[in-house]
Amino acid sequence: MATKLKVKGRIQVLYYREREAFIAYSPALDLSSCGSTFEEMEKNFDEAMNIFFSECAEKGTLEDVLTACGWESRNEDRCRVCRPPRIIGQKEIAVST
Repeated sequence: MATKLKVKGRIQVLYYREREAFIAYSPALDLSSCGSTFEEMEKNFDEAMNIFFSECAEKGTLEDVLTACGWESRNEDRCRVCRPPRIIGQKEIAVST
């Protein structure tokens, strides 16, 4: 019998504006989406994230994909649990050429 896999935690989602488009990006999933409004972008990101998880689960690759994205996978309470990488800081760095 296959071990049940649970996904627990909170992921960081970064929001950008590029000209007329709004972009959402999650480093924990290496997943992004966009929309012409902030609300559309959020809706599209939620849909993309749901598709990401359901497709990986259906193919049996969810644990492998998440660990490749830096998630921690371990045994807890008779099942495998994947937790996202912890954000330990963020910094804006000036660039110029």
